[in-house]
Amino acid sequence: VRFVWIGSGILRDRLEAEADRLGIRHAIRFTGLVPPDRIPELLNACDVVLHPSYREGLARVLPQGLIVGRPAISYDVDGAREVVLPETGILVPFLDRDRLASAILDLAGN
Repeated sequence: VRFVWIGSGILRDRLEAEADRLGIRHAIRFTGLVPPDRIPELLNACDVVLHPSYREGLARVLPQGLIVGRPAISYDVDGAREVVLPETGILVPFLDRDRLASAILDLAGN
């Protein structure tokens, strides 16, 4: 399994350091901010859209992922339930990391 982390934010340095500490940095591609017109290309290169945000209204990446036909995994926060339905992905209870990991493994193996 490989992860593509699209975007940036105040936690990026800490997350990169944690990936280094865990020895999994090789499995994560941190793209940083990209122009909006690159998003479809990057999402088409992925098999699943993973968006475990704490809050974000209706994150644009969720419908963008659905447009390119990718299932989504998201915490059940804010507007995520409007697009992440049983037919389109998996909603996970907020901060339930065990269920998040289970959803990732389920879609990675399916």
